[in-house]
Amino acid sequence: MANRMKNQVYIADCIDRQGDIKRMTGDESGALSDFRISLDMKLKSLDGDNLSIGDTYHKIGRAYFSQKEYNKALLMYQKALDIRIRKLGDDVIVAQSYHNIGLAYSNLGMLDDAINMNKKSLEINLAKLDNDHYHVTTSYDFMGNLYKKKGAYKEALAVFRKSLEIRLQRLGSNDVSVASSYRNIGLLHRSAKQNNQAIRMLEKAIEILTFNYGENHRNIANIYNEVATCYSHLHQKDVAANIRRKADSIRKILSHSPQKNSHRVFQPLSHVSRQSEGTGIQSKNYLKAYNRAIKQGKRRNNLIRAMFVGPRNVGKSSIIRVFTQQRLSGHDSPTQVVEWSERMIKINAYDIYDGKFCAMSEILEKNVIASIEESPQVTKELDDNPNFKKQIIETPVLNSKDAKEDRKYAKIWDFGGHSVYHVTHRPFMSANNIYILVFNITQNINDHVKTRHGLLLTTNYLQAMQEWLTSIISGHRDPSDISINIDGVPVKYSLPIVILVASHGDSLDGKEDGNRRFKQFEQDLISYMPTYKRNIYSSGIIFNCKPEDNNLATISQRRECCRRLHLIIKEFVLSLFFIRNPIPIRWYIMATILNTSFHRYENQESSSVIDQIRAARVRDIMTMQDVTLLAQDYTLYENHK
Repeated sequence: MANRMKNQVYIADCIDRQGDIKRMTGDESGALSDFRISLDMKLKSLDGDNLSIGDTYHKIGRAYFSQKEYNKALLMYQKALDIRIRKLGDDVIVAQSYHNIGLAYSNLGMLDDAINMNKKSLEINLAKLDNDHYHVTTSYDFMGNLYKKKGAYKEALAVFRKSLEIRLQRLGSNDVSVASSYRNIGLLHRSAKQNNQAIRMLEKAIEILTFNYGENHRNIANIYNEVATCYSHLHQKDVAANIRRKADSIRKILSHSPQKNSHRVFQPLSHVSRQSEGTGIQSKNYLKAYNRAIKQGKRRNNLIRAMFVGPRNVGKSSIIRVFTQQRLSGHDSPTQVVEWSERMIKINAYDIYDGKFCAMSEILEKNVIASIEESPQVTKELDDNPNFKKQIIETPVLNSKDAKEDRKYAKIWDFGGHSVYHVTHRPFMSANNIYILVFNITQNINDHVKTRHGLLLTTNYLQAMQEWLTSIISGHRDPSDISINIDGVPVKYSLPIVILVASHGDSLDGKEDGNRRFKQFEQDLISYMPTYKRNIYSSGIIFNCKPEDNNLATISQRRECCRRLHLIIKEFVLSLFFIRNPIPIRWYIMATILNTSFHRYENQESSSVIDQIRAARVRDIMTMQDVTLLAQDYTLYENHK
């Protein structure tokens, strides 16, 4: 089309995209050639300060960097930076240029220049983004590694700790990026010959990675070797040898496992077929089984959204922290539209039977692998290839009884309470969700909503709750009823289900005061909105989320609130008829791709084709066309249904 229009700039943009594709497939030389052609065309057609020219300079710099031609990369990055500064000023794109220039300086051994560039990048990110944005933690990590290379261990430790603190507050103690921070600190201690401190940090990293990926993961093996080195430095040779054997055992298991990728996501068939001489996912047999399962495989739905909603500043995020076993923070920032897009994709999920939290990626993969194994269309394939079947069954994801049991999981979502955000909530709402509606137990229904700074809004709690309930129920009503028996009395409810939960239990004058206030708020709410009575379940749960209050009685009360809420969610989930509906396996594979893609920010060194495709094609907000194109890339698309 660009050729038909004879538009040189459009043609150059198309050549840029062609170069991007070549980079994703590992053809750096071809990409560099395309970027140079594009740059020449743009320089002839556009003003020299055009941002599009700066973007192409940046692409050329990245191509040179990938080829380890750091001086040439530096020159291109600097040209891009000059244009971006003139056009954008202190913008996050300028911060990106500073960061990449810092990377080039670092690889050239010019550490002071690299530190200076990273400081400029960090300064802009702190001014333009939230202080706990992932770009900020990335800058802190890079700075820490630069200081470490210089031998400035005290300065390195300070910035690594800043990164760790942000991740703990934002993501909780079990996120893989927290493990990355612990590992950075551990390796720093090792470099400073503080081996005991290093071991403690590295073992924390192992614990988190084991929680997310199971015991057999290449990063866990790598960290075991790092721990072993520390013990060797402490002259504990036998301990070091035992730990190295653990690492070797993991690598041996992985060498026979179909899961080669760090996040164990299924690869697109075009990539699989190029490697069809291997074993497991790369084998011809598995390719056939996978292909048939995509077309015909189905798996019963075992995922449901549990969405925490309510007026602003009522404590939704704090309750989620307690419920998901994370540390409370006294200075949480307000939830922005949907609580941080990466966090939303890396959703907290837990087993409704035992209340244990688990990695979303494993839940999805269990469904995919079990569907392939159980599909009648592939049974003969497996029976005819006993060695192949043994590989599939011994896959770590399927090595527990959970893989074949009919497990069910709830995904935790956190919505911002500001009215201006409600329009963004609508696409995510459905009668098939369970909603936890949070209110402030210290406020009456006609009191005005308070901001976190104590300012009174014109909206009162009744109006805010009406807005939420109308948004949840009126547009998503389901004619079906479900019968639930939580406290020994069977009661019928209408879909969607809204569970009423209270916060600010620390401000009450005792249990009776709390019960009275809860009952009064419930009665007032239903009296104003009687048509929603059959949708609302009054839990009587009142959370105390005051960060400073951690005495034994409070901790016990929080645990009981969590246990009670787990039980209520479980009973409702097990009563929902749609949870038994079969879902095509390609949906689970697509969800796996989307879920895994957001690890790209925490795995900057990844260079596999699969990770590059995800990083390029998956965004925080995607149109249906974007999703369709991504599905086609992975040969998962059949039709719009």
